[in-house]
Parts: sequence; structure tokens; C-alpha cells
Amino acid sequence: HNFRSMNSIVEFSNHLFSRIMNVEGCKDSYTELDTVSVGTARQQEEIVPVEFTLIKQEKDADEELSAKQQKAYWIAKKILMMKKEDDSLSFKDFCILVRSHADKTVIRSAFDFYNIPYLIDAREGFYQSELCQTILSMIHAIKDPRDSIALVSVLTSHFYDFSDEDLALLKIRHSSIYEGISEEHPEIIAELKELNHIAEDRNIVELLTQISIRHDFYNRLNNKRFMEGLAIKKQTLIISLIKPAIQKWIRSRTS
Repeated sequence: HNFRSMNSIVEFSNHLFSRIMNVEGCKDSYTELDTVSVGTARQQEEIVPVEFTLIKQEKDADEELSAKQQKAYWIAKKILMMKKEDDSLSFKDFCILVRSHADKTVIRSAFDFYNIPYLIDAREGFYQSELCQTILSMIHAIKDPRDSIALVSVLTSHFYDFSDEDLALLKIRHSSIYEGISEEHPEIIAELKELNHIAEDRNIVELLTQISIRHDFYNRLNNKRFMEGLAIKKQTLIISLIKPAIQKWIRSRTS
């Protein structure tokens, strides 16, 4: 049972996956055992349609926005429009679900721009920063590329810039994301193996240096500002942040 989403969303999900997964050539299927139903009467009280919105950047925009920024600004303007149309609505009536904590930073910037009050748990700080979390995922992916959570985190980071659509297509065409990457992007698996050899044959500093400079990863981080205000070499800071995880990784390889 689903105890959170409204029935219209649950029914839509059932209908969508039964259509896109039960097709010839798809290795997985969506059967009655996979079908979800709501768990409370409250979830059936109000029928709310599921809407898809094609968001395009305004031609007269002063600067080009990323896809996530465009979505965030659209959400902010949509909230203001709905409040204007319905005086009974307040800002606390709106809730936004995001895929990752990094997306919250983009949402907050859009809300600040439109003066919309918010309560966002962005889980910021060094240990929760995009830099630290991505490198931790990279460490796990280097150790075991079949770790699907770590691999997806690395693929969707600035290191490889895979989109959700890219991952969905890989999953549809292959039994797993790992198998899809191995067959369609063998250079990525090769690079993870190369980084693994660097960790084994050289040292941690060299591994972290290679991670930071490849694909211009460090310079493209959204929250690079966490690092720029400190009079510390970035390698030293990175090591201090992820030292416990790296030590655990080294112990696991030598045990």
C-alpha cells in the first residue's frame, strides 16, 4: 500500500508503468503483484489530476538557465499565480518534492528571487555538500561499479552529466544500469578501473586530485562556494572531509 500519495497519483503510476513496461522487448514487466493501492480513506477524498508541463526558457531572458533552474522558476511563478487566483491559499499549503538535496538549493534561489517564504531542509555544510557526497559516491563506485546507488549518483553528477532520461533508457534496454553502462559507455567503466588502479598504486591525494580535475568536475560544482572562502588547499580539505570513508575503504581492500 501507498500511505502518502493521493489516489489519482497512485492510479496514474499504475497505468503508466503497466503501459511502458509490458511491451515486447522489455525484460521486466509490471504485473498485478506490482500494482499499488492507497492505504487510507483520506487519500481518496479529493481527485487531483496529474499534469505534465513542457517548460521552455523565455526568449527574452537575461541569462540562459539550466533545466533545473527553469523548473524552479516555473514552480515559483506557478505558486504566485495560484495564490492570486485563490485568496484562501497560503504559502504553507504548497509542498515540493525533489529528487535530491542539491535540487533544494535551486528551488531556494528561485523562491528568494520571487520573495516566496519557505522552510527547506537543505542539509548543507561540508559533509552534505555536493562535493563531499559525490566524491563519497565516487569512492564506492570505484570500489564496486555494480553498486547501483553509488553508480547512479556519479553518473548524474557533474562528473558525467547523465540525465534521468538517459538512465531510464539504459534501464529499459538492459537488465541494470551497470550492464547498460558497460555495453554502451565502456569508457566510463574503464575510467573507474583506472581510478581504482591510481588508488592502489599511488596514494589518496593523487586519487582525489584526479577526481577533481577530470571532466572539469571541481570547477563545475554548484556549491563550489563552500570551498572558495577557505585559505586551505582544496586537496587537504577534501581529504579531511572524506578521510573516514576512505580509511574504511582501504581497510576493506586489505582485509
